[in-house]
Amino acid sequence: MPRWLPLTPAWLGALTLGPYGVIATFGYLVPPLFGLGHLPDEGPARGWSGWTIAACGIVAFGIHGVALGAAAWSYQRRTRPRCVSR
Repeated sequence: MPRWLPLTPAWLGALTLGPYGVIATFGYLVPPLFGLGHLPDEGPARGWSGWTIAACGIVAFGIHGVALGAAAWSYQRRTRPRCVSR
């Protein structure tokens, strides 16, 4: 199997999920903890229960993206071609 085949979706997933989860954590979840923002007041994400569900989802995206990036980096290093010196 060519090494680009598993690396392409791994890097794409890491580069989209990781920043989304990390930025959303600091932009959406941290301010209400310090009283700098408000919890959602409408729809299915009302109050603390909705905020907790969002927190679990957003943090999971961040963790998954970072872990996927670490796995892709490790696989890329372990499968790189060796230099042949003469």
